[in-house]
Amino acid sequence: MAVAQPTIFTAKAHDAIQMAKQKNEPFFVSEIIKLHDLVDPKSFYRAGQVAFQGERFYWNNADKTIHLVGLGNIFSIQSDEGHGRFADVEKEWTKFKGRVIANREESIEGTGPVLFGGFSFDPRKREEGIWSSFPNALFFVPQFLLTIDDNHDAYVSVTFMCTPDDDISIATKISNQLDKVLENAKVSMSIQMPSLVSNTEVAPIEWKDSVAEAIKRMQNKELEKVVLARTLQLDYKKPVDDSMVITSLEQEQTDSYIFSFNWGESSFVGATPERLVLKTNGQARSTCLAGSIGIGENEEETNTLAHWLLHDEKNTEEHQYVVQHISNTFEKLCAKVEVDEKPRVLKMRHIQHLFTGVKGEALHHVSLLDFVESLHPTPALGGTPRNKALQLIRDLEPLDRGFYAAPLGWCDFEDNGEFVVGLRSGLIQGNIVTLFAGCGVVASSDPEKEFEETSIKFKPMLTALGGMEN
Repeated sequence: MAVAQPTIFTAKAHDAIQMAKQKNEPFFVSEIIKLHDLVDPKSFYRAGQVAFQGERFYWNNADKTIHLVGLGNIFSIQSDEGHGRFADVEKEWTKFKGRVIANREESIEGTGPVLFGGFSFDPRKREEGIWSSFPNALFFVPQFLLTIDDNHDAYVSVTFMCTPDDDISIATKISNQLDKVLENAKVSMSIQMPSLVSNTEVAPIEWKDSVAEAIKRMQNKELEKVVLARTLQLDYKKPVDDSMVITSLEQEQTDSYIFSFNWGESSFVGATPERLVLKTNGQARSTCLAGSIGIGENEEETNTLAHWLLHDEKNTEEHQYVVQHISNTFEKLCAKVEVDEKPRVLKMRHIQHLFTGVKGEALHHVSLLDFVESLHPTPALGGTPRNKALQLIRDLEPLDRGFYAAPLGWCDFEDNGEFVVGLRSGLIQGNIVTLFAGCGVVASSDPEKEFEETSIKFKPMLTALGGMEN
């Protein structure tokens, strides 16, 4: 029996076509369908691999309270502007919302037309390399969106375009497409990681030299902190399936945000611990995450390392820069701001971080993207002072970070949504995967120790990709 019936979409399709003819521009239909049976999000993502390859996303938040999987690009926003890219996205998103015919009386967070995407880390440092298909801002609204909320209720939001030349037969076409996707999502498939051919540290000596140079600059009081990143390259015998990597990450990184942004021939995949901003019903939250140490061989060793992290001068100094930046930003954008009195330790599978929470009541005119623009990059990803740190990164770092360490997330019609920082991540391109990791460098840093810290930060993705022992 079909899950969707064409009659569900017919009335709105008729109205959208009439509006398209009047305005001589496309209009969009949005319909939300509650599913009687729970659909596995990973299976839904993989079900779109053929029909919607290169136009998919996957999102599972750290609290496991919302799952989002989008298939098909019905409307996209791209910008190659620098600072103006945030305004470009906001403007086009607002225009799009004015051309959607939908019932939003009983809105459910994360349903209906949802905008998903991200921004590049630094629009001034872009190369025609692995990130060439990702502009400085890239977002899209999926045709089919699976949303699973914290009550385990499942919804499919269907969004489609109607032009002046369309007729209501488009409703049947969309209904048939949805049924096919949902049927394919029921099919279980066994996927295996291809054999790893090589695991290559990219320019490790040069990277340590860059860290040493950064330390010298800070000892000369040119700046206080900078974050430097490096890459690892994994080569496989066959192309890597991003849905298999997602599955591994969800099993291993249970306290992280799991994401995949499949665009064109690339998939940016990761398991980040770091929320940039969450906005829901006017309330905003952010995470100050900076200062890191590994885990021990047992619980006692791990606790000893956590105690050391809480009292280490280098890490607490690094953490405080982030707390100050995020709390100051919230003070400008919120009516009320609360900051945790002192940091605590966030324990992950391979690493521990200093963590401080910040929350506030967003001013009525402040959007989710306003928070993203004001917060990025935090000192945890760039450094401080911000402009001097960014320039030093441009001078010393050989790579184009692309969407690594940059804002990635989603926004719904009511301006609810969440952005994270694209950490513990890699870019899958066929049989080659590029992994990214960085660390905060201050005047008291040591290049060898910073290199060791980045090696720890590679572990989540390496483990999921079969590049090291579990």
